[in-house]
Amino acid sequence: MTRTITINPYGTWDGRGGPPCRMTEPVYSCSLCGENTTPDPTGLVRYWVIGAHMMPFVVVVFCLWTVFERLEILKKRIYSPFLLTIGFVYCAIASMPEVSSHIHVMNWNLCYDSAATGSILLFYIFISTGFSAITIALRKKGHPLFRKPSGFADTLYFLVDMLLIVLSLTISLVYFTLGKGTTIVVFIVVQSFSAIVGIFRINNNLGPSRKMFWLGAFSELSAVIIAIPLNAYMVKTGIQWLHGLLGLAFVINQFGIGFCILDVIDTDPSAGIELTGEKQALKSGGGSRAKYETLVQDEVL
Repeated sequence: MTRTITINPYGTWDGRGGPPCRMTEPVYSCSLCGENTTPDPTGLVRYWVIGAHMMPFVVVVFCLWTVFERLEILKKRIYSPFLLTIGFVYCAIASMPEVSSHIHVMNWNLCYDSAATGSILLFYIFISTGFSAITIALRKKGHPLFRKPSGFADTLYFLVDMLLIVLSLTISLVYFTLGKGTTIVVFIVVQSFSAIVGIFRINNNLGPSRKMFWLGAFSELSAVIIAIPLNAYMVKTGIQWLHGLLGLAFVINQFGIGFCILDVIDTDPSAGIELTGEKQALKSGGGSRAKYETLVQDEVL
């Protein structure tokens, strides 16, 4: 038995015309993705995929809490705690159009991630802007964003920041003029540059320490070296449960950065406030003053 289903009841993605797109089962709605279409996930696999896509909304609460808990130290160490919160919120907002399309169009089928739907543009806009905002927010305190660079490293950082801003602001234009394929390339560039620069900014401006460097590297690269090849393999093979791992890679990215913020080192605790109760550093760190003393000892050694 077959039944007709409506894929796009409002015509084009922005509602400005075009007839509804209808098709007949058992052709899956995700067959729009091509020959690698697989049946919609069911049972535990479906619940796993849904749960992984809901996690960004939970993780953003944790990340915002870490900024609140370490706000006084962050004000002394990074470029903009406010921009940092915007970045976390935008990354969570990016999941909203994706979840909406999974529910109303693609029925949680993994091949949505290669389908050309209007809501994917909103995903790219918010996730790119979110990544860029987090990376720029983690710049060193008192170091202007718009400046005359001095030295090779400073020039490189300046160009990367400008690139992130330009690409994030023009991603809609790229989508409508050059298509979804080019937009994906732009998104990968933003994602990759944000991750690489973010590793060093986390370590230098929240640390430095060996733990901060490796935790920052693992957190930032999870959205690149895990997500990008995983997405390509997932779409090629049609293995549905991998879809949940893809969502989890972005969750790890946000959670890891939040954890680094929670464990931020106060390089001059005598000039700031004494942290008490929940605002004390993690037990593994021994408190902000202990961290500072350990850092000094490491420098002497």
